[in-house]
Amino acid sequence: MKHREPIYGLDLIRFLAAMAVLGWHVAYRFFDPRAGHIRIFVEGVPTGEGPLHAFTQWGWIGVQVFFVISGLVISYSAEGTSARRFLLGRFGRLFPGVLVCAALIVSIDALFWHQSLAMLAKALAKTLLFWPLGGWLVPQFWTLPVEIAFYTAVWAFVAAGATNRLDGLALALVGLSAAHSALVALGMGQIHGQLANILLLKDGMYFAMGICLCSIDRKGWSPTRLLVIVGGIVLAAFEIPQSMHPYGVYSAAAPHAWIWPFVIWLTAVAFITLSLGWRSEIARVVRAARIGGLLRTIGLATYPLYLTHIHVAGLAITLALAVGIGLMPALALGAVLCVLASALIAVLIEPQVRRLVLLPFGGAARARPNEVRPALPGLGEFSTEQA
Repeated sequence: MKHREPIYGLDLIRFLAAMAVLGWHVAYRFFDPRAGHIRIFVEGVPTGEGPLHAFTQWGWIGVQVFFVISGLVISYSAEGTSARRFLLGRFGRLFPGVLVCAALIVSIDALFWHQSLAMLAKALAKTLLFWPLGGWLVPQFWTLPVEIAFYTAVWAFVAAGATNRLDGLALALVGLSAAHSALVALGMGQIHGQLANILLLKDGMYFAMGICLCSIDRKGWSPTRLLVIVGGIVLAAFEIPQSMHPYGVYSAAAPHAWIWPFVIWLTAVAFITLSLGWRSEIARVVRAARIGGLLRTIGLATYPLYLTHIHVAGLAITLALAVGIGLMPALALGAVLCVLASALIAVLIEPQVRRLVLLPFGGAARARPNEVRPALPGLGEFSTEQA
């Protein structure tokens, strides 16, 4: 084994990415009159620029950071496993969390927002079945079918006993994204919406970069890995401006606005890379400061935080404003309660549900000796013992 230290940096990076998405929805989209599908979960928030507008308008870029982490983590977890174990590992991470969070979301919608039970039942069914084309309980659920599409591609390599060839998958994903980007740039048509997402046409290069970061960590650089990393960065510089269009941020009045989310994303990728290369040094600092447990807790909380933050924060802000608390304290209260509720779910509730869900399959698979497996937000378990 080459490495035996936990990758503590990933816990912090994915938590910050989740908080960026929370900030984007709570401190930006809650104030956006065009975001009716999100504003229905909060009352009393005025429209216009919120007090944290300048700091949260690029928070959506946290999703692209998640995709890079997913490529990295799933590549680690794919090595040395069977197709059945891989499949159960992904199911055991995705479904229990969605089940618990869906129960909370439906309760809030039914009790506080008085939504139709028939509508909720339909949305709940689509959410629990991971329906890929919309109609879920929460808008941010769109990323989970994208993750599942990536898992499926990796599972095919696991089933074929070809995990040592995942660089080939990375190259193929970059090629798909490049072809799609070329069609868009040349005005020759494109596949739109969620279909493009689940076909990994828009975001495939992010997963590919994660795959190659795993390969570089294990085996070092190669021409293919260099091509994927450079190609991914170039394609991100094209895709990120396209992602800004639905939000009305990118326009002729601000043609270079895309640079800010691109720089944020690129900085996050750099920190992911440093978390791998400096894992031993970071681990020593973490142990000396005795914050390993805290980092693990916020890492575990990221998945439920991502799924529930609109509902939990929206309800908390609504109630706070109703009793006369100011707007800024209400926003802060909403964010804090989101983190606390997510930690409670991740540490106390979700593990018990996971055990019950996996019971028909023989229970959760045992971890290998000396293995540490933090959970990423919908991304699955991963071993921090890198071969």
